[in-house]
Parts: sequence; structure tokens; C-alpha cells
Amino acid sequence: AFCGLLCQVDAQCPSGAQCKQLSQMGVGLCMYAASFTDWARAATTRKLAVGWPNRGGQLASFQVAKTFQALQNLKSKYGMDDGDVDMLTLKELLNSIAP
Repeated sequence: AFCGLLCQVDAQCPSGAQCKQLSQMGVGLCMYAASFTDWARAATTRKLAVGWPNRGGQLASFQVAKTFQALQNLKSKYGMDDGDVDMLTLKELLNSIAP
């Protein structure tokens, strides 16, 4: 679950945060500035972790097919574009390990 602080001006936000206005909502949200590099380096941040149990070094084709279908479901559910970089990377990974 995520939590956020609504605001109208920066003074209503905690130290170091700025009030970013959400034009459609008519309110703002307190946000901390973080570069992608800082976010990616954070030890507790993990975008995606993929792993299967190892059975003699071979992945069963059903595991790859099931994972591919799960990715397709995520793509549909969240309206991801066909050219989404993360999705393309995962599909390439699955194609490279398919039996």
C-alpha cells in the first residue's frame, strides 16, 4: 500500500519535500525529488525479481510459457505499450532461456 500527503503549498509538506500540483484533482501531493540513479542505487528498491527452481539446469517449457503469459496479462492490465523497454527485455530473456 502507498500513502501520500495532500497539500496546496510547499509549507504544508515535510522538510525537503515539495507540493506538486495534480491539475485534474485540484490538489497537490508532497513529493521528494530523487534522480533515477539514486532510486536505482537504493538497496531496498527492487523493480523485478525473477527466479525458478533449478532442476538439472533445464527449465521446463511450461514454466517459460506460463511466465510469458503472466507478462502478457500485466501488459494488458496496466496498458503497457508494445515498445515498453522493461517488457521487451523480459521477453528477450524468456526467448533466450526457452528450451
